[in-house]
Amino acid sequence: MRFNLNFSLTDRNRNVLPINYLYELSAWIYRVIHQSNPVFAVWLHNRGFSNDHLQFRLFTFSNLLVPQDEITRDRMIIQSDQIKLVISTLPEETLQHFIAGIFRNREFILGDRICSAGFRINSI
Repeated sequence: MRFNLNFSLTDRNRNVLPINYLYELSAWIYRVIHQSNPVFAVWLHNRGFSNDHLQFRLFTFSNLLVPQDEITRDRMIIQSDQIKLVISTLPEETLQHFIAGIFRNREFILGDRICSAGFRINSI
């Protein structure tokens, strides 16, 4: 199943992300799942689904789809009001826990020690 998350900045003055924000985005996805079901989140992170000796998480996500941004050195300045993220997952259980976690807290912050951006989820 594939779904779009549409969100906006919570503060136009807090709109800078590191160019390499994918680790922070992945960590946020695990936190959202953890808010819904901590046991499942730990299992998914540490073990996941397996086939023989291979392990799979069975979800993937896109880069942030930002219509307008400015790149300055190793930073991305978000200049758009609306941002999109596409998430795909095969197991319904992963989707169930992610959606439940989203509705517990619709605002989140991504970033590193230098800069960050705050977002509010508008729709799924």
